[in-house]
Amino acid sequence: MEGQAPQAELAIDNVGRALTQWVEAAGGGTGATVRVMQVLDIADPEVEWELTMDVAGVQVDAERVTARLGFDPLLGRAAVVMRHDPQTSPGLF
Repeated sequence: MEGQAPQAELAIDNVGRALTQWVEAAGGGTGATVRVMQVLDIADPEVEWELTMDVAGVQVDAERVTARLGFDPLLGRAAVVMRHDPQTSPGLF
């Protein structure tokens, strides 16, 4: 949708104990980040592309860990409370 920050969902099957222990210790994982990197399947590859997203929430069940990913909501906010444009300050334009 236009005007919304991009979101993604990361689902990991066959959950091991180490991952579920990390989710519990991290208080649900909120505030953590996930870094996705694309690399070629060659010896000593370079990163072709990467993206870092914030973890907005984690759901854990017996078979899967699912994380909701997004960007920090501060990035989408306006820098100032009131912006002077033709709508808010018509006398200036």
